[in-house]
Amino acid sequence: MTAEQLHDKMEAYLANGMTSEERLEFESDLETNAELQVEFELHKMAYEVITIGADRELKEKLQEIGKSNIPTIENSESRFSSKQLFLRVAAVLVILMLSVVVFDILQPSDPQELYAEYFETYRAPINTRSQQGLFSADWQQAAHHYREGEYEKAIITYELMLQEEENDHYLLHYYLGMSILNSTIHDSELAIPHLQKVFESANDYHQQASWYLALAYLESGDEEAARIQFQKVVDQENRFKLQESLEILHKLE
Repeated sequence: MTAEQLHDKMEAYLANGMTSEERLEFESDLETNAELQVEFELHKMAYEVITIGADRELKEKLQEIGKSNIPTIENSESRFSSKQLFLRVAAVLVILMLSVVVFDILQPSDPQELYAEYFETYRAPINTRSQQGLFSADWQQAAHHYREGEYEKAIITYELMLQEEENDHYLLHYYLGMSILNSTIHDSELAIPHLQKVFESANDYHQQASWYLALAYLESGDEEAARIQFQKVVDQENRFKLQESLEILHKLE
Protein backbone atom coordinates (compact mmCIF):
# COMPACT_ATOMS: atom_id res chain seq x y z
CA MET A 1 0.00 0.00 0.00
CA THR A 2 1.40 3.40 -1.00
CA ALA A 3 1.58 6.37 1.37
CA GLU A 4 -1.24 8.07 -0.54
CA GLN A 5 -3.46 4.98 -0.35
CA LEU A 6 -2.83 4.72 3.39
CA HIS A 7 -3.65 8.43 3.78
CA ASP A 8 -6.94 8.01 1.90
CA LYS A 9 -7.90 4.96 3.96
CA MET A 10 -7.29 6.76 7.26
CA GLU A 11 -9.23 9.81 5.98
CA ALA A 12 -12.17 7.57 5.07
CA TYR A 13 -12.09 5.90 8.49
CA LEU A 14 -11.98 9.17 10.44
CA ALA A 15 -14.72 10.73 8.31
CA ASN A 16 -16.95 7.65 8.65
CA GLY A 17 -16.75 7.16 4.92
CA MET A 18 -16.24 3.39 5.10
CA THR A 19 -18.78 0.62 4.95
CA SER A 20 -19.15 -1.64 8.00
CA GLU A 21 -16.97 -4.30 6.39
CA GLU A 22 -14.22 -1.81 5.53
CA ARG A 23 -14.21 -0.38 9.09
CA LEU A 24 -13.90 -3.85 10.62
CA GLU A 25 -10.99 -4.70 8.32
CA PHE A 26 -9.17 -1.45 9.12
CA GLU A 27 -9.72 -1.81 12.87
CA SER A 28 -8.37 -5.37 12.68
CA ASP A 29 -5.22 -4.05 10.99
CA LEU A 30 -4.86 -1.39 13.70
CA GLU A 31 -5.01 -3.99 16.47
CA THR A 32 -2.22 -6.09 14.99
CA ASN A 33 0.10 -3.46 13.47
CA ALA A 34 1.96 -1.27 15.95
CA GLU A 35 3.53 0.87 13.23
CA LEU A 36 0.12 1.57 11.71
CA GLN A 37 -1.12 2.59 15.16
CA VAL A 38 1.61 5.25 15.40
CA GLU A 39 0.87 6.56 11.90
CA PHE A 40 -2.87 6.57 12.57
CA GLU A 41 -2.55 8.54 15.83
CA LEU A 42 -0.54 11.23 14.05
CA HIS A 43 -3.02 11.37 11.21
CA LYS A 44 -5.92 11.50 13.66
CA MET A 45 -4.32 14.46 15.44
CA ALA A 46 -3.90 16.30 12.13
CA TYR A 47 -7.48 15.47 11.13
CA GLU A 48 -8.93 16.81 14.37
CA VAL A 49 -6.94 20.03 14.02
CA ILE A 50 -8.14 20.51 10.45
CA THR A 51 -11.78 20.13 11.51
CA ILE A 52 -11.40 23.03 13.94
CA GLY A 53 -11.86 25.24 10.92
CA ALA A 54 -9.55 26.73 8.32
CA ASP A 55 -9.94 28.15 4.84
CA ARG A 56 -10.79 25.24 2.56
CA GLU A 57 -8.25 26.04 -0.13
CA LEU A 58 -5.49 26.38 2.43
CA LYS A 59 -6.48 23.14 4.10
CA GLU A 60 -6.26 21.29 0.82
CA LYS A 61 -2.78 22.66 0.15
CA LEU A 62 -1.57 21.76 3.64
CA GLN A 63 -3.12 18.32 3.44
CA GLU A 64 -1.02 17.74 0.32
CA ILE A 65 2.05 18.18 2.52
CA GLY A 66 0.98 15.21 4.59
CA LYS A 67 0.15 13.17 1.47
CA SER A 68 3.39 13.82 -0.41
CA ASN A 69 5.82 10.97 -0.81
CA ILE A 70 8.65 11.99 1.49
CA PRO A 71 11.89 9.99 1.05
CA THR A 72 12.51 7.62 3.95
CA ILE A 73 15.39 5.65 5.37
CA GLU A 74 13.86 2.23 5.91
CA ASN A 75 15.10 -0.69 7.92
CA SER A 76 13.76 -4.17 8.47
CA GLU A 77 11.65 -3.11 11.42
CA SER A 78 9.83 0.07 10.37
CA ARG A 79 8.13 1.53 7.27
CA PHE A 80 7.94 5.04 8.72
CA SER A 81 10.94 7.32 9.27
CA SER A 82 11.34 9.90 11.99
CA LYS A 83 11.59 12.51 9.23
CA GLN A 84 8.12 11.59 8.00
CA LEU A 85 6.70 11.83 11.49
CA PHE A 86 8.39 15.15 12.14
CA LEU A 87 7.14 16.71 8.90
CA ARG A 88 3.58 15.57 9.49
CA VAL A 89 3.56 16.98 13.01
CA ALA A 90 5.05 20.20 11.62
CA ALA A 91 2.20 20.38 9.10
CA VAL A 92 -0.25 20.15 11.99
CA LEU A 93 1.42 23.08 13.73
CA VAL A 94 1.29 25.17 10.54
CA ILE A 95 -2.42 24.49 10.25
CA LEU A 96 -2.95 25.53 13.85
CA MET A 97 -1.18 28.85 13.38
CA LEU A 98 -2.72 29.76 10.04
CA SER A 99 -6.29 28.59 10.60
CA VAL A 100 -6.94 31.47 12.99
CA VAL A 101 -5.81 34.00 10.36
CA VAL A 102 -7.50 32.69 7.23
CA PHE A 103 -10.86 31.39 8.43
CA ASP A 104 -13.77 33.39 7.06
CA ILE A 105 -11.65 35.14 4.38
CA LEU A 106 -13.25 35.42 0.93
CA GLN A 107 -15.97 32.87 1.63
CA PRO A 108 -18.32 32.44 -1.34
CA SER A 109 -22.04 32.62 -0.53
CA ASP A 110 -23.47 31.98 -4.00
CA PRO A 111 -25.08 28.48 -4.03
CA GLN A 112 -23.54 27.58 -7.39
CA GLU A 113 -20.07 28.61 -6.20
CA LEU A 114 -20.49 26.69 -2.95
CA TYR A 115 -21.60 23.60 -4.82
CA ALA A 116 -18.60 23.79 -7.16
CA GLU A 117 -16.27 24.30 -4.21
CA TYR A 118 -17.47 21.37 -2.13
CA PHE A 119 -18.63 18.78 -4.62
CA GLU A 120 -16.29 15.90 -5.31
CA THR A 121 -16.95 12.61 -7.04
CA TYR A 122 -17.74 9.71 -4.72
CA ARG A 123 -15.67 6.58 -5.25
CA ALA A 124 -16.86 3.92 -7.68
CA PRO A 125 -18.95 0.96 -6.44
CA ILE A 126 -17.26 -2.32 -5.62
CA ASN A 127 -18.09 -5.41 -7.69
CA THR A 128 -18.38 -7.72 -4.67
CA ARG A 129 -21.99 -7.41 -3.57
CA SER A 130 -23.40 -10.82 -4.52
CA GLN A 131 -25.01 -11.09 -1.11
CA GLN A 132 -27.15 -8.09 -2.04
CA GLY A 133 -28.28 -9.55 -5.36
CA LEU A 134 -26.32 -7.05 -7.46
CA PHE A 135 -23.45 -9.20 -8.67
CA SER A 136 -24.46 -9.19 -12.34
CA ALA A 137 -22.98 -8.28 -15.68
CA ASP A 138 -25.10 -5.12 -15.79
CA TRP A 139 -23.95 -4.02 -12.33
CA GLN A 140 -20.31 -4.59 -13.22
CA GLN A 141 -20.75 -2.75 -16.51
CA ALA A 142 -22.35 0.25 -14.80
CA ALA A 143 -19.61 0.27 -12.15
CA HIS A 144 -16.98 0.19 -14.89
CA HIS A 145 -18.56 3.16 -16.68
CA TYR A 146 -18.72 5.11 -13.41
CA ARG A 147 -15.12 4.29 -12.55
CA GLU A 148 -13.94 5.43 -15.98
CA GLY A 149 -15.89 8.68 -15.80
CA GLU A 150 -18.36 7.55 -18.46
CA TYR A 151 -21.31 8.82 -16.48
CA GLU A 152 -23.80 9.06 -19.35
CA LYS A 153 -23.26 5.34 -20.10
CA ALA A 154 -23.57 4.55 -16.40
CA ILE A 155 -26.88 6.43 -16.27
CA ILE A 156 -28.30 4.37 -19.13
CA THR A 157 -27.26 1.09 -17.50
CA TYR A 158 -28.57 2.00 -14.04
CA GLU A 159 -31.88 3.17 -15.50
CA LEU A 160 -32.29 -0.09 -17.47
CA MET A 161 -31.62 -2.09 -14.30
CA LEU A 162 -34.18 -0.05 -12.33
CA GLN A 163 -36.87 -0.81 -14.90
CA GLU A 164 -37.04 -4.29 -13.38
CA GLU A 165 -38.97 -4.18 -10.12
CA GLU A 166 -36.70 -6.64 -8.31
CA ASN A 167 -33.76 -4.30 -8.93
CA ASP A 168 -35.23 -1.39 -6.96
CA HIS A 169 -32.13 -1.27 -4.76
CA TYR A 170 -30.69 1.65 -2.81
CA LEU A 171 -27.26 1.27 -4.43
CA LEU A 172 -28.71 1.61 -7.89
CA HIS A 173 -30.53 4.78 -6.88
CA TYR A 174 -27.46 6.17 -5.10
CA TYR A 175 -25.09 5.65 -7.99
CA LEU A 176 -27.65 6.76 -10.55
CA GLY A 177 -28.01 10.02 -8.60
CA MET A 178 -24.24 10.37 -8.39
CA SER A 179 -23.86 9.67 -12.11
CA ILE A 180 -26.36 12.40 -12.92
CA LEU A 181 -24.51 14.91 -10.74
CA ASN A 182 -21.21 14.02 -12.41
CA SER A 183 -22.49 13.88 -15.98
CA THR A 184 -22.89 16.53 -18.66
CA ILE A 185 -26.63 16.27 -17.99
CA HIS A 186 -25.91 17.59 -14.50
CA ASP A 187 -29.52 18.12 -13.48
CA SER A 188 -29.69 18.18 -9.68
CA GLU A 189 -33.47 17.98 -9.73
CA LEU A 190 -33.20 14.63 -11.54
CA ALA A 191 -30.66 13.36 -9.02
CA ILE A 192 -32.60 14.37 -5.91
CA PRO A 193 -35.38 11.71 -6.07
CA HIS A 194 -32.79 8.93 -6.44
CA LEU A 195 -30.74 10.15 -3.48
CA GLN A 196 -33.94 10.36 -1.43
CA LYS A 197 -34.67 6.69 -2.22
CA VAL A 198 -31.57 5.65 -0.30
CA PHE A 199 -33.32 6.53 2.98
CA GLU A 200 -36.21 4.12 2.35
CA SER A 201 -34.19 1.14 3.63
CA ALA A 202 -31.64 0.46 6.34
CA ASN A 203 -28.18 0.54 4.74
CA ASP A 204 -24.64 1.92 5.03
CA TYR A 205 -25.14 4.81 2.61
CA HIS A 206 -27.39 7.18 4.57
CA GLN A 207 -24.53 9.47 5.55
CA GLN A 208 -23.18 9.73 1.99
CA ALA A 209 -26.64 10.23 0.50
CA SER A 210 -27.45 12.89 3.10
CA TRP A 211 -24.39 14.95 2.15
CA TYR A 212 -24.90 14.71 -1.60
CA LEU A 213 -28.62 15.35 -1.28
CA ALA A 214 -27.82 18.59 0.56
CA LEU A 215 -25.41 19.57 -2.22
CA ALA A 216 -28.01 18.73 -4.86
CA TYR A 217 -30.56 20.97 -3.13
CA LEU A 218 -27.93 23.71 -2.99
CA GLU A 219 -27.07 23.41 -6.67
CA SER A 220 -30.75 23.36 -7.67
CA GLY A 221 -31.24 26.71 -5.94
CA ASP A 222 -33.42 25.45 -3.08
CA GLU A 223 -31.41 27.04 -0.27
CA GLU A 224 -33.99 26.35 2.42
CA ALA A 225 -34.06 22.61 1.67
CA ALA A 226 -30.26 22.67 1.49
CA ARG A 227 -29.98 24.30 4.94
CA ILE A 228 -32.32 21.71 6.44
CA GLN A 229 -30.38 18.85 4.86
CA PHE A 230 -26.95 20.19 5.84
CA GLN A 231 -28.24 20.49 9.41
CA LYS A 232 -29.24 16.82 9.22
CA VAL A 233 -25.67 16.01 8.21
CA VAL A 234 -24.41 17.95 11.23
CA ASP A 235 -26.87 16.14 13.51
CA GLN A 236 -25.74 12.67 12.40
CA GLU A 237 -23.98 10.56 14.99
CA ASN A 238 -20.94 10.12 12.75
CA ARG A 239 -18.53 12.84 11.61
CA PHE A 240 -18.98 12.35 7.86
CA LYS A 241 -18.73 15.78 6.18
CA LEU A 242 -19.45 17.46 9.51
CA GLN A 243 -16.98 20.32 9.13
CA GLU A 244 -17.90 20.96 5.50
CA SER A 245 -21.59 21.14 6.41
CA LEU A 246 -20.87 23.60 9.22
CA GLU A 247 -18.85 25.75 6.84
CA ILE A 248 -21.62 25.84 4.24
CA LEU A 249 -24.30 26.63 6.83
CA HIS A 250 -22.14 29.50 8.05
CA LYS A 251 -21.62 30.82 4.52
CA LEU A 252 -25.36 30.65 3.80
CA GLU A 253 -26.19 32.87 6.76
